[in-house]
Amino acid sequence: MAPVIDIIVPSYNDKQFLAMLVESLYSNIVGNPFSLTIVDDHSTDGTPDWVMANLRDYATYIRPERKSYFTRAVNFGIEYSRANHRPDYLFVLNSDITFTPYWGAGMVATFLQHKAGVVGATLHNPNGTIQHVGAYGAGFHMDINKVQTRFFDGYAPAWVTGAAMMIRPDVIEDVGLFPILKGPAVQYDASDREFCKNVVMGGYEIRVSPAVLYHHTHVAEAARTAAGDYLNPEMRRIDR
Repeated sequence: MAPVIDIIVPSYNDKQFLAMLVESLYSNIVGNPFSLTIVDDHSTDGTPDWVMANLRDYATYIRPERKSYFTRAVNFGIEYSRANHRPDYLFVLNSDITFTPYWGAGMVATFLQHKAGVVGATLHNPNGTIQHVGAYGAGFHMDINKVQTRFFDGYAPAWVTGAAMMIRPDVIEDVGLFPILKGPAVQYDASDREFCKNVVMGGYEIRVSPAVLYHHTHVAEAARTAAGDYLNPEMRRIDR
């Protein structure tokens, strides 16, 4: 039986992006069975009603007891998925992502070929240039904003972004969830980078898959800023 992927999407006031994500997800061949878990972090734009009205048959909707912010919402989704869906792979994904054909098969193939613990997608900007194929240090991103001229199958960076990170559940059992480094309502705290550091220290490899996803981060950030979703101008994903 083919491995099952549970896609875990933390969301706050994101219904316009969730609509794009779900449309691209169900209009492309995935290549593996999957489920979709939306972690709504107490949205105020009608997202809960919209999800229940439009995605009742396509997604599991969960909501933390209180507003959790990005890292805690990710962890809440991971814990729920492991307890209730028991997938072969946990795919943490930003809400402003769209898919390409056979992305699931591509991600899983990288896991199987390299026996990786964590695999990141090849993320493109909407114009087709590279946004993320792994990084080093505090934020040195390989080939950022360049036209892609090579595949990154099995490339082993120091860390991959939590915007599109697939994880084996046994890795979570060994190294724990995304670390909470600062208070919840602070500037993005690099929990994805620190999680990857723990993964490597735990003896697992991090790889990049050639599977391409599109990340509409600049459009989303502009929309969230215009809507006043950030508590101050310096805050980004973490305070959603």
